[in-house]
Amino acid sequence: MMHAMKVAIPIALQLAIDDAGWWSGKDGREYGEPARTGIQRDHVPEDYEAIAMLGKKLAMKPQMAMCLCEWDKENILRDLPDSTWMGKEWDNSRWVGPWLEKAADIIRSNAAHLEFTMHGIGHCYWNKEKKMEVLEWFDQLKMSSRPKNELDAHIEFYFRIIEQHNFGSINLETFVAPGSLYGFGDDDDGQTMALKQHGIKYISTDFSNMKQNRPVDDDFFGIDHGIMIVDRKGNYVPWPAIDCDPLEPIGTKPILGLHWPNILNSDFHRNEEIVDRWVALLKKHNDNLNTMLAADTQMCWTQLAYNRGTDIHIDDRTISLDFSRLIELSPQFLSDCFIMKIESEKAIRIVSRDAEIVSLSKSNEELYYDVEVKRSPSTSKAQLEIHYL
Repeated sequence: MMHAMKVAIPIALQLAIDDAGWWSGKDGREYGEPARTGIQRDHVPEDYEAIAMLGKKLAMKPQMAMCLCEWDKENILRDLPDSTWMGKEWDNSRWVGPWLEKAADIIRSNAAHLEFTMHGIGHCYWNKEKKMEVLEWFDQLKMSSRPKNELDAHIEFYFRIIEQHNFGSINLETFVAPGSLYGFGDDDDGQTMALKQHGIKYISTDFSNMKQNRPVDDDFFGIDHGIMIVDRKGNYVPWPAIDCDPLEPIGTKPILGLHWPNILNSDFHRNEEIVDRWVALLKKHNDNLNTMLAADTQMCWTQLAYNRGTDIHIDDRTISLDFSRLIELSPQFLSDCFIMKIESEKAIRIVSRDAEIVSLSKSNEELYYDVEVKRSPSTSKAQLEIHYL
């Protein structure tokens, strides 16, 4: 007798929290300064705890996309005048104090609950006339990535500011494009290759703004110089919104684009109230067959690639998987392990000669299973045999 069974490789949701790193919350665009976070208070170390708290309560590592100019203790950015509104007169003394070390310690001690992510130095670019252009890495007038020597310099100084704070074992592999403008499909001297050469493996932006020098490979992502660039697909709430009460469903997409104030309270002592609202909403994302929360960015990108690159066929007690499209795309830096979800009216176990079943766990009382599968990179197909208990 056949039993009803549903199978999916769910899209895993990663959180991208933009514009962390600022100490001033002030929108300075009227004065030729960055928009920062656009809120009416300064930031405090407890605001970093909010990101870590969100990750810990959800058992995931949200991307903390950092702007670092207000972390510069040594005023090295005087030597990179296009990175700040002060140019060669850069002076960050206002924001140098014990709060820096307190925040750095929060970041270091919560490496299991957040991902340090590159966003920018000052988010913007100041040209030779000291006029601010909105985007640090992308020239809107020319509609292209900035010259390679400028890209390399900004990446180098970004890492130099990181080194000022003894972040130690931070493994910086993710990048979020400011303003969601990005040059996809640039030549070897473009942004993707510059980031890749400095260790960046995972890039995201909003494809509705992205300059596409060639068509993307999929509705959700494109492969550029071997790197999988994922579509953010807009933001969930307005960028400067604070004291949020999120209620609407997230939908099926790989990235929930947020900005730092979205998870904070106007009174930082009450940040956890806002964090708990997001936790209540996001936990529901695990309850559907086709969606789940990502443990980290690698899992998010991996699940998306397998979801879009795998054909699934169910025949009674056999699940056949065809990875041909995944192999054709050849995205780099992904895991060989992915998660499947199976709904079954009866208890099951799974065996396979073509793939390793790493784990099989019941996720709720409705015989709803999470299955971790490890694919051999040399195989294009695999069969999973279902045995009812």
